[in-house]
Amino acid sequence: MLKPKSSTSLLIVVGFLASFAVVLAGRTGQSVHLPFGQWTRAYETPILSPRGSTWESTGTFNPAVVFHDGKFVMLYRAQDATGTSRLGYAESKDGIHFARRPEPVLAPEADYEMDGGVEDPRLQKFGDTYYLTYTGYNKKDAQLCLATSRDLIHWERQGVILPAYEGNWNKGWTKSGAIVPEKIDGKYWMYWLGTAADKTDQMGLSYSTDLLHWTEATETPVLPKRPGKFDSRVVEPGPPPILTSSGIVLIYNGADDNLVYRTGVAVFDAHDPRTVLGRSDAPIFSPEKEWEKVGQVPNVVFVEGMVRQDGHWLFYYGGADKYVGVAENEWTADPADSPEPWPSISSDGEQVVTFPSGELTLHGTLYKPDGPGPFPAIVYNHGSAPGMLSKGAFDVLGPVFAKNGWVFFGPYRRGQGLSASAGKYIGDEIAAATKAGGITTGAATMVRLLETDHLNDQLAAAAWLRTQKFVKADRIAVAGTSFGGIEAVLGAERGSYCAAIDSAGGAQSWAQAPELQSLMKRSVQNSRVPIFFFQAENDYDLSPSRVLSDTMKKAGKEFELKIYPPFGKDAGDGHAFGYFGSSVWAGDVFRFLNEHCKNK
Repeated sequence: MLKPKSSTSLLIVVGFLASFAVVLAGRTGQSVHLPFGQWTRAYETPILSPRGSTWESTGTFNPAVVFHDGKFVMLYRAQDATGTSRLGYAESKDGIHFARRPEPVLAPEADYEMDGGVEDPRLQKFGDTYYLTYTGYNKKDAQLCLATSRDLIHWERQGVILPAYEGNWNKGWTKSGAIVPEKIDGKYWMYWLGTAADKTDQMGLSYSTDLLHWTEATETPVLPKRPGKFDSRVVEPGPPPILTSSGIVLIYNGADDNLVYRTGVAVFDAHDPRTVLGRSDAPIFSPEKEWEKVGQVPNVVFVEGMVRQDGHWLFYYGGADKYVGVAENEWTADPADSPEPWPSISSDGEQVVTFPSGELTLHGTLYKPDGPGPFPAIVYNHGSAPGMLSKGAFDVLGPVFAKNGWVFFGPYRRGQGLSASAGKYIGDEIAAATKAGGITTGAATMVRLLETDHLNDQLAAAAWLRTQKFVKADRIAVAGTSFGGIEAVLGAERGSYCAAIDSAGGAQSWAQAPELQSLMKRSVQNSRVPIFFFQAENDYDLSPSRVLSDTMKKAGKEFELKIYPPFGKDAGDGHAFGYFGSSVWAGDVFRFLNEHCKNK
């Protein structure tokens, strides 16, 4: 769930923020919606600056940032007095204040890196492996390279993946590999920078089946320069793109004829990454601060890192090739959003499957431990976020459960995610009911949908999972966060599970929805399995876990309750603890599951 702006938005649980929506002019004249609004600087001064007299004394800039194991991790380009670059590592709890490791995690070793170094990282994750694209520079050639790691500290080089001076149109160096986060048409896709015959730097596109060997996808630049505009000289990929219902959204760095670097954005077709749907006519971010205008290279903001947390975007950039800065904005949903499922899209380590729910065909995400099985399994219920936003939670949770020996099945209920075309989005139905009859009517609609259509979808997912040969049919548990936590509680009463995990179920709606309180209290009184309730102390409301656990105690039912220390910086972060705090709660959750889901 996104952070509510008022009690009404808290109740109706609609994820549409009030900030303005950025749109692009598409090729066909339609508006192409973007998932973020106006950029502002989250911090007025650099969040990382050069220090000392050795490997990071001259410049610290152009960072890649990911959210890993409950913290922000930054890999940044660090330059010494001779101009040689290495990659430094820094961590942060809030995404602003970073603590650095004393030594670089990647330094020049290969012949294609010597003397010049390793530059300009970008990170993408598939399964439990991070893929780092970077520029290897030996003072003669700059070439796009790849390294892999599971912990972001220890890296294994995979070599040059796009050699310089090769390609359909490229005549020079290769740089800046931004990999699409999902397979499309059975292939991985990567946007990159090459140099055309006229010495301008433009954007190319390649595809791969193994992330190591790449084939160029176009005869000409996929995103060319535009004379007279902010990207007339350079069109260079920024952070790895994101997938939305509008398509593949790619932030890029453009430079004009005076080599002033500004930020642009383009949207490509989600089914054909070669096709440009829209592109910004004007920059969305430009150098303004003195430290962005004066440095090793003047007048540069160069975005390479991007993280979304609880509906809030952070964009990390290099300033004047010397400093690291961060901009921010809020996620914005498209009110007209009605995405179609993309059954051909899947990621390494993740399987996208279909299952029936009545007359509907729904989609889900499956993660499995290594080996043939059979294994215990979890049905994990997502929250109320629209579109594909729940995918981020599944991407984090799936590998955690698989690593601990559990099959993870994240079904997309009707109207959401990959099942968006199978029914109406629950947030829209609640909003319409609230508009027509007020908060009471909206609450009644929420309760009705959760205990009928959405519960039916959950139980259908469990029934499908029970038929799979790699699953122990008598060791299936249910879990969920936010709306998904409510569903887990309802499933504990109605489903055939061995245990239930409720993380923050009802925490945003409890006080304003007496009908929801009654429904959940009845469910735990009649629960057929033990339930583990947990929340972070800074969640919106701890009453649901406390009231429901007390209800189970009075009913003589088996349960556990744990309130963990605050997670993140606000209630929104605390509410997302079930998604992103596994490094804290995993031990308790898997102990509970393994204790109560033994072979029967």
